[in-house]
Amino acid sequence: MKKDMDLEIRRSRAPNGATWKKAHAIPPEAKMKKVKNIQTNPLTKEKTGRVHLGEQNLAPLQENVKKQKALKRKMPEKDIDSEDEREFDEDVEMDEL
Repeated sequence: MKKDMDLEIRRSRAPNGATWKKAHAIPPEAKMKKVKNIQTNPLTKEKTGRVHLGEQNLAPLQENVKKQKALKRKMPEKDIDSEDEREFDEDVEMDEL
């Protein structure tokens, strides 16, 4: 079943000034004044804000922190397993001389 629709343009002129202004009026809720560092969620109207702090001096805090030895691990020395690697190291040493 196919349905067709015919559209006609009935108005070819723009409305007068008062009607145009009323149709394009923006509601006051949409014209919310911008407040610095505060954002409002348009769906839930929930406000979130930002607090800006100046530069922080963390040096006194770092002086009181004790370095933990448990987190420091010495890396095991790499042993050369193959002859190819030994030869490569010898070649490098000879080239440097």
